Formats: sequence, structure tokens, C-alpha cells
Amino acid sequence: MLIKKTPDFADFRANIYRQAKFIGCCDKFKGDESIEDFVNLARTLEGFSFCDEHRFPSLAAWREFDRLFDAEKYGVYVDKQDVRLTNPKHPILVGRTMATLKFDDIKQGVQMVTLLGGAKATVTASGWAVVRIHCSNGSVAIRQPQDKAIIL
Repeated sequence: MLIKKTPDFADFRANIYRQAKFIGCCDKFKGDESIEDFVNLARTLEGFSFCDEHRFPSLAAWREFDRLFDAEKYGVYVDKQDVRLTNPKHPILVGRTMATLKFDDIKQGVQMVTLLGGAKATVTASGWAVVRIHCSNGSVAIRQPQDKAIIL
């Protein structure tokens, strides 16, 4: 009988942490984060800037993260086609992902979208929605503001 090892986030995180320290990550990445905290670091301006500047984590690492831990549960879409979301809470789009995102809820405050590693998105904002897009080199965001909405 074959025993299949359950993916361990601690092993994945330790590998990513070693790589991040080697290329000079800031002290916000401690190496003991939960999956949610790890993803939320990439959502910060500092995290995005680090990821963009160093092309980190690699697309292979994001793909492994998706394969092992079902990245969509954490709002991360890796190599997904035809993603359609309305008022998502700070999605991270990675690799060959192509998405259509619609925002119209001002109650959530400024909405954030992060595109890494060549991801593409059409972002439509309407009403009084405000959306800020962090778009890495090689990624593409098409902005479609309507009404009084603002897309930064």
C-alpha cells in the first residue's frame, strides 16, 4: 500500500523564505506565517514591489502553491482562464490567468487587484467604486471606469 504524504505548508514556506532572504526581503516576512498571512504579504504595497522587482516567487512556485493548497481558496488565481468575479476581495492573478473583474460596491472601500507574472485582466468599476491595480511588468490591466468610479 502506498502512503501519500499530505502537502505541508511549513515545508513550502521554508523554501520560499530561504529564497526571499537570499534576495533581500524585508523583515515583514518572518518565515512563520500561516497560508493566509503569506498571501496577504503579497497583497501589501511592499510585498507587491518586492515580488515585481525580483519576479518572486517564481511562476513555478506559484503553480506549486496552487497545486498543493488550492490557491483559489485564498483569492489567488494561477493560470486560470475565463475568471469572472464581482467585487472580489483583493484577488491576486498570476501567470496565464485571464480575468474579468467588476466592482460596484463602495461599502468595501478601496478595492485592490494584483497582477503578477503576465496575468491579464479587464477591470470595470461603476457607481462610486474605487479600485487600485498593482500590475507587474509583463502583466496587463485594461481599465474601464464608468459613472463616477475611479480606477488607479
